Order: sequence, then structure tokens, then C-alpha cells
Amino acid sequence: MDRRIWGDIDWLVETTAIDGWSLVAALATEDRCTSIIRKGVRSSLRSTHLLDVRDPISHQSETARRLVRQNGEYFYRSVDGSVDRQELLLMATGRDILEAKEHIADSAEENIILDISCMPKRIFFPILKFLILDESVRNLAVAYSVPENYPAGDLAHDPLEWAQLPTYSRVEAMPDTGSASVIVGVGFSPFQLPSLLDEHYKDSELSLLFPFPPGPPQFQRNWAFVGEVKWWYPRLTDDNILRIHAYDTPRCYDTIKGLLTDESESVIFAPFGPKPHSLAMCVYAINHDSDVFYTQPQIYSPDYSRGMQRNADGTPKCIGYLVKYEGELLYS
Repeated sequence: MDRRIWGDIDWLVETTAIDGWSLVAALATEDRCTSIIRKGVRSSLRSTHLLDVRDPISHQSETARRLVRQNGEYFYRSVDGSVDRQELLLMATGRDILEAKEHIADSAEENIILDISCMPKRIFFPILKFLILDESVRNLAVAYSVPENYPAGDLAHDPLEWAQLPTYSRVEAMPDTGSASVIVGVGFSPFQLPSLLDEHYKDSELSLLFPFPPGPPQFQRNWAFVGEVKWWYPRLTDDNILRIHAYDTPRCYDTIKGLLTDESESVIFAPFGPKPHSLAMCVYAINHDSDVFYTQPQIYSPDYSRGMQRNADGTPKCIGYLVKYEGELLYS
């Protein structure tokens, strides 16, 4: 039986029969950042640890801070246990993020739910790595809340140059472009990725993890992403496009393993796709000391997503993934 269970977060917590969790989540502008505390799991929380991730100052900062204050007030009103809040810069270093994690560990339970719904990948990749490697964390679940929709247009702005995410830099410079496989999560905006593939990785083996079946308008935006990559990387064929359900982290992880049968093979991950796919990339990269590259946006739109998708019973759609159980990493 595959113990990498996933499903509604309330079902997951009930199934594991683990009592007493600490929640680590991003305090963000999006409505869905509060989804998890609108679920039954709220009664199992002993402490809540909020990371207030700050973008660089921009013309959107005032709107962003107002929305963050509103969501923060909801957390403080709704959570019974202790609530701890830390500010963390979006461009924080790996050391800064480790210090934030250590602050959390000082008062957190040995059972942790990491909500990555609104947590930038630059932050959640290192945080998850530190939690997985921390032996005092006995049980670790990852939560992802689904928004009602995404607005049209760009959701993020001012991307930086292609660079490794903090703590995922196995090499100082770009890997040997002649031997590396490149695995890309398909999202909405590729930023400079297509031209980078053409410039540095045209001879590499490229695989795209495509969220399927997406609903409109995601469908059109995902295929536009693929079309832009193909324009710069004409060798791309349908065989290079691997269709995986947007929420199926275990299958995504197994697909990556199937692509990389030689564990000594150099691989680069580029997590531009949905968070559950990025979660699979993240855990594989932790297990195999792989490089994760990204063109990090410096500004996220305050309305990056809107609303919360609801289940039939009216509760928010919040999916949980069991990653560690009784000290054992379930993905290997």
C-alpha cells in the first residue's frame, strides 16, 4: 500500500489519527491563505506560525499591506492556539530562511502542517527542506488550497535572472549544458525561460510536466506556455510533454523518477507549474541534491488569485499531502 496519502486536509488529519499539529503558513494577500483555518483541522492546531513575506516596495505595496492586515486579523480571531508571526523578505537568503525555521521550531509541535498555498517557491522550497531534514519533526503534511480563479494578465512582475533557489545550488554556475536533463513545470508565465533554454540547454533533454486536465482559462494559458517554449526549443515533441493531474504529487514524483533512471545524471528543475507539481520536484531535489533554478519575480500581484474553491459541503478545497510519518520520509 502506498503510504503517500493525499486528499482533503480534514480527511488526512483524521486518517493519520495524529493529535496536535502546528501550522506553518504564509500570511498573504490572497483569500485562500485563510482556507485551512476554515476547515475542521483548525481544532487540531496547537500553534500557528505565520510568515509575512515582504515583496520589495512598489506601487502595489499599500494595497498588499491592507490585504495582509485583513487576513492577519482573521487568523488571530479564528485560531484557538498561539499565533506567532515573522516578517521575511522575499529575497531572503538561505541563512535568513533557516533562522525563520529555527524560530518556528522553538515552539512548534513535532507534527507540522506546511501550507504552501500562498508561499513563494523561493521560501517554501528551503522551508520544506529544513523541515524534512529536521529529525525533531516526526510527522509532516503539506497543504495546498485551491483558489476560485486567477485573474487575467500577469500575476507577477520584474523577474530576476535565472538562478538557483536558496539551498538548492549544488553547483556555483550553470551545470554542464551538454549532459543535463531539464524538467520544467508548466504554469502560466515562463518569463525568460524559453530564451534561456535556447541559449544554454538546446542540447539537453527537456521534459515538461503539464497539469492535466486543466479547466479554462488555465488550459489556454498552460498551452501558451508550452507554445512559447516550443518556439525557442523546436526539438520539443508531444513525447516530451508529460500530462499529470495538477494535484497528484505522488504520481508527479514517480514520473520524475522514471525520467531519471540513472540517479547520477545531472538534472535541473524549473518549478513554474502548480504547487503540487513543485512539491514533487522539491522532494526529489532534496533526496538527490539536485539543482532548482527559477527566474524569481520580485513583485506578486495583490490579487494573484481570487476566492476559494469550495467542496460540496461548502468548505474550502484544501488538499493535504503526507510527506513524513513517524520520522520516515515517505518519498524516496
